[in-house]
Amino acid sequence: MHYVRQENVGVWRLAETYNKALGLAKGKLVAILEGDDFVPSWKLEAQVPSFARKEVVLTFGKAIIVNMDGRVLGVTPEHYQRYVGMSRNQMLRELLLGDFIPALTVMCRRETLDMIGGFKHLKHFCGVDYPTWLELSLFGEFQFIDKVLGYWGKHRDNCSIRFAEISQPYKCSLDFFKKRSNELSSLTGFTLEQLLSGIQQQLSNDYFHF
Repeated sequence: MHYVRQENVGVWRLAETYNKALGLAKGKLVAILEGDDFVPSWKLEAQVPSFARKEVVLTFGKAIIVNMDGRVLGVTPEHYQRYVGMSRNQMLRELLLGDFIPALTVMCRRETLDMIGGFKHLKHFCGVDYPTWLELSLFGEFQFIDKVLGYWGKHRDNCSIRFAEISQPYKCSLDFFKKRSNELSSLTGFTLEQLLSGIQQQLSNDYFHF
């Protein structure tokens, strides 16, 4: 293990930080862990075998949500059973309707990350996970592992989350679809109008959920 220290450059330069780490990494697989999150000791062992299939470019699993006191708040993705054995095209449909993949549970194929130019960042969205998953989805399969692969420390007051913040990931999805509408329509069966309708429904559900 090689430890590299960096001064905090803020969330809007997160892709820069991720890609600096990616440039230093030497393995064929890349796992993500940040902040106060933590993972079980056997996480990597549980994920590596999936990559024996060359079609798999990303694996993820369940994450337990805990608060600052260590109290369990829930599990994400919430309806995780639906992702067991899900086809590539159906997974892509789900991904276009929102980011259900807990970043701390992810393992990616390094070769595919390099093909898309590393971790992605968009001007209107500070996260790198969702834009990166969208790009990776065009190059292979995402496989869900039905195990708890991480513990997400949630420190933010849910009541403070604004509608504008909730809507930001969906802008990523729409921009992604518009740039590749022919390919994505063929893979998913979505038209732009159908995707927009689905996103509007998801936005409504997310807003009232909070």
